[in-house]
Amino acid sequence: NGNCIELSDDDYPLILRILAGPFENDILFYLMEHGKSKTVPLEVSNYLVLPESMLRAFIDKFSYEEVEHVHMIKRKYLAYKQLLLRQFELAINQS
Repeated sequence: NGNCIELSDDDYPLILRILAGPFENDILFYLMEHGKSKTVPLEVSNYLVLPESMLRAFIDKFSYEEVEHVHMIKRKYLAYKQLLLRQFELAINQS
């Protein structure tokens, strides 16, 4: 569930894993050096259990959406630029 539990000097990670039971897909343990790690938010910890192929698919999807968004902004900018140039031409021709 994304909880960080600090082990005491009397705790042994392997024994704790055995006591947790055989639920390899439901319970995951990550050993981190004391004082060297940052807390991982729950939203991020949920992604840690996903297979690499699924994470790669997320990255590909977001990359595609980013490219599409950039193209949309460029098209919008070009339309405004053309509109502005037409307005300038009309203003110059009416002068």
